[in-house]
Order: sequence, then structure tokens, then C-alpha cells
Amino acid sequence: MKFRLFICGENTSSNLAVRNARRLVQGLNGNSHDLEIIDVLDSPELAEEARILATPTLLKEDPAPLRMLVGDLSDLKRVRSILQLPAEVEYEKNDGGHQ
Repeated sequence: MKFRLFICGENTSSNLAVRNARRLVQGLNGNSHDLEIIDVLDSPELAEEARILATPTLLKEDPAPLRMLVGDLSDLKRVRSILQLPAEVEYEKNDGGHQ
């Protein structure tokens, strides 16, 4: 899967979106997930090309169809649903004998 996250500079909103996007990608099955982070202050042409009007914006480009989500991505369950992604990978928990 290919994702592009558009942010605007170093600020709380951008930092939160980057952290949440990384959590999202890490929670997906498989190894072939690409997250590109684009600062629109450094690369305004990329934002214009992608028709980004607000930041932070996450694009899921591949596989099609293209999906776009604006915001800090805090609610990962909602983000997965909107982007039509599978549920988060469930890891086995070793928490001292809870069954």
C-alpha cells in the first residue's frame, strides 16, 4: 500500500498526524507499505498536484481507489474504515498470565 501524508511545517497538528500515520501503517499486515511525508511548505508543487487544500491530509494512493482523509488521524479505527483498510493486526499479549 502507498500512503502520502501532507503536513504544513513543524507544529502540534503535523506532529500528531505523522505519529498517527506511522501507527496506522505499522498496524497493517505485510511488509510492502510505503508512507511518504510531504511538508507543503517545502514542496508546494506536490500539494498542488495532489489538490491538497488543507493539512494534515492523508492519501491512500495504492491500491485504487484513491482515498483522502483530512485531520490528525487520532481515531485509527475510523481512519481504517474511511480508507477501506483491514482492521489492525492483533498481536499476542504476554501480560502475566491473563487468559
